[in-house]
Amino acid sequence: MPTTKVAYATIALIACLANADAIDSIKSRGYVKCGVNISSPGFSNADMQRNIVGLEIDHCRELALSIVGSPNAIELIYTNNREKFEQLNNEEFDVLYHQTSNTTKRENDHNIKFGSPYYIDQQKVLIESNQSIDNITDLQKCSICVGSGQDNLNLLNEARKHHVNLQTLQSESWKDSIRKINAGYCNALVANQTSLNFIQSKIKQAHNYKIIDSNLAIERFSPAVKTGNERLIVVSDLIISTKIKAEEIGMTQSNWQSYRQNNMPFLNKFMFSHNQMLNQKYGLQKNWQQHVIAQFGNYGESFDRHFGANSTSPNSRNLNALYKDGGLMVSEL
Repeated sequence: MPTTKVAYATIALIACLANADAIDSIKSRGYVKCGVNISSPGFSNADMQRNIVGLEIDHCRELALSIVGSPNAIELIYTNNREKFEQLNNEEFDVLYHQTSNTTKRENDHNIKFGSPYYIDQQKVLIESNQSIDNITDLQKCSICVGSGQDNLNLLNEARKHHVNLQTLQSESWKDSIRKINAGYCNALVANQTSLNFIQSKIKQAHNYKIIDSNLAIERFSPAVKTGNERLIVVSDLIISTKIKAEEIGMTQSNWQSYRQNNMPFLNKFMFSHNQMLNQKYGLQKNWQQHVIAQFGNYGESFDRHFGANSTSPNSRNLNALYKDGGLMVSEL
C-alpha cells in the first residue's frame, strides 16, 4: 500500500512538472531571464555608468516587478539575430526582448508566441544625399548594408517582386554598419528608422546622408516566448496595456497616488490588480499595476526616458503615439 501511494505521488509530481510553464519557473528561481541585445541605443544599451538600460530593459524589469515583486530580480542574457529563437526554445531565457518584429510566419517557423508590440517602427533607407532614389530599382546602383534579420528578408522579398538584383553586405550591429559606411564598403543602409536616426548621427559627414521612405515594412517590436508559455505573454500584454491606458487617462509616475485616491470608481474598471483570482491565475503580485506606474511611469514617460529629446537616441513618437493622437498605441483594457 505505501508503494502504491508513492507511485501515485510520483505520477502526480511528474504531471505537475509537465504542466509547469515559464511563470512557475520564474517564481521558483526568484527572477526573470530576458534575452536582449545589449548594444541597441534606446532599447537596450550600456549607459555612462555601464548599466544596461532601455525600453526593453524597462519591460523586463516590469515583468519581474509584477511576478516576483522586485524590478531588480532579472538576469539579462545577450543574444543575437542568428541565435535568439534557438536560445528561446532551449529555455536559456524566459522571454525575448530583442527588437523582434511580430509575424505569424516567425511564430510558426520557430515555435514561439508573440505578445503585443511595445514599439512600432518603419523600415527605411539611409543613402548619400547626392543619390536619387525613387523606387527599389534605383537601389541597384548602391552597395547596401543590411542586417541579418527581418530587414534583409523584407528587402530581398521586395527586390524579387520587382525582378531586381541588389548588392547587399551584411552588418552585425549598428557599430558594424557605421564602420562599413565610414570605410566606404556601402553607401546605403536598410534598417528601422529609429536605428537609422542614431546611425546617421554617428557616421562621418552625417550631413551628406539622408533617410528616405522605402515602404518596405512596418516593424512591430514585440516580446516573444516559447510556445507553451502563453501565460507569460498575457502578463506582458497586461503590463503594456496598463501603461498605455495610464497615459490615456493622464496617470503618471508622479501623480498616480493622488489620481488613484480621487478616481477610484473609474480606475476599478481597469486597475484590477487587487483581483485575487486573476493574480493567482497569472502568478501576479498584489497591486502590481500601481507598482509598475509608480516605478516606471506610463507608456509616454517610458518612451520619453529612452527616446525623448534628452535621450541618447532621440526620436519623435510617430507610430508610437496614442491612437487618439494619430499613432497606433492602443490599450486592450
